[in-house]
Amino acid sequence: MSFNRKMMLVLFALLNLGTNRTYAQNLVLNQSFEDTLPCPTSVVYPFIKAQYWIQPTAGSSDFFSVDTNCIYSGGGGVPQNVFGWQNPHSGESYCGFSIYNAPPNQNSREYITGILSDSLITGNKYCISFWISFANNCKYQTDDIGVYFSSDTSSFTDYTMNNVLNLIPQVENTQGNILSDTLNWMQVTGDFMAQGGEKFITIGNFKNDTNTTLIVLPAAIYNFGYYYIDDVSVIDCTVGINELGLIANDITIFPNPCKDEITVEIITHAYDFFRYEITDVFGKSIFTGNISSGKETINVSSLKEGVYFVNVSNKHNTVMKKFIKLGSNLQ
Repeated sequence: MSFNRKMMLVLFALLNLGTNRTYAQNLVLNQSFEDTLPCPTSVVYPFIKAQYWIQPTAGSSDFFSVDTNCIYSGGGGVPQNVFGWQNPHSGESYCGFSIYNAPPNQNSREYITGILSDSLITGNKYCISFWISFANNCKYQTDDIGVYFSSDTSSFTDYTMNNVLNLIPQVENTQGNILSDTLNWMQVTGDFMAQGGEKFITIGNFKNDTNTTLIVLPAAIYNFGYYYIDDVSVIDCTVGINELGLIANDITIFPNPCKDEITVEIITHAYDFFRYEITDVFGKSIFTGNISSGKETINVSSLKEGVYFVNVSNKHNTVMKKFIKLGSNLQ
């Protein structure tokens, strides 16, 4: 690949980030919680450290990051923190919330609320996706996590309480799909038809204790259920996903930086056909191959330390993502 072509691909990827929904734009601002606010020394309602996200009640949802200076809420380190151990699904940060508290804290809940880049369109179909991981120091697992869309937040924002929000989510995790994995991230997906004007997304458990399905882990430390969350996506899928172009937000590369392997994952186009090409900073092609079932793990142990690019292509366009290769002799 020539240097000029590589630069054109970079420009194309940047332009795609600002295009309209024809290219399956993710409407969630700061979807992986990487853009942060200045870190306060104590919990300040309504904001959490991730820009464009708030906690809508006195339930103190948490922000977790490799930035160890920001541990005011929940001991928010990455990967080790007070609730368990988990690397981000992408980037360096994620959020978390409690979905259940054992008595005497009946019907206690935490939620996160984010703002969308555009209001939803009446009658359009929207595809929802986010990634969840159960915090392994906690006792209660569930399948009861949902998503509520609203035109504003005034009807349910209340910093004097941390009870169940009396709202009916438009999207819910599949009943019986207990979210139990502590090692891997689990994807929750769904879709709904917009009423129109929805501008905010709120995620959490909207069921009371009586109606919440629970799996109890008696040996765990904390007497509540807690989940990490990362990479939230809301996409207008009125047009079939496989007919849409590819944008940078559709692709995650992890771990990044890497040592011996990288995994390239296509979040919203899992059943389309893709090819990848790894190039160096000069545009020289090093590896090529296919991506099947939306994910491919690539052995890069033979590469020297430095910056490289993965060009992911489908029949519509190509997107370039950067990754950093560390020395294989590093521990």
